[in-house]
Amino acid sequence: MLKHYKTIALRYICAKQSLFVKNLKAYIVEDDLENIELLKLLVKKCSPDIEFIGEATNTAEFIDLLLLNKADIIFLDIDLQEERNSLDILSNFTKIEAEIVITSSSEEFAINALNEHNISSYV
Repeated sequence: MLKHYKTIALRYICAKQSLFVKNLKAYIVEDDLENIELLKLLVKKCSPDIEFIGEATNTAEFIDLLLLNKADIIFLDIDLQEERNSLDILSNFTKIEAEIVITSSSEEFAINALNEHNISSYV
């Protein structure tokens, strides 16, 4: 899965490079530490001016990041291997100004997220 994730993410991020302007701040919400580091590398390769200001590996940490509300972009894994997924948490917050980019290996989850939530895009 990691190789597939890397290929798709790199293609998407480089294609969408124009979305990423200077001085953007980003969070990563992902339960796999290896995928966090991979996503950082991929984003930095195409958009070195993005600053990662927070990471969450579970729903409690994700809630803490949402309460801070300091990111311009949130790279969001849907399935955090817990009872509630990240979309359940997201639906409880109405004033999220950040662009949400779903990072999921499940196309079905990602498409449902795009249809049901205010999601910018997915990789």
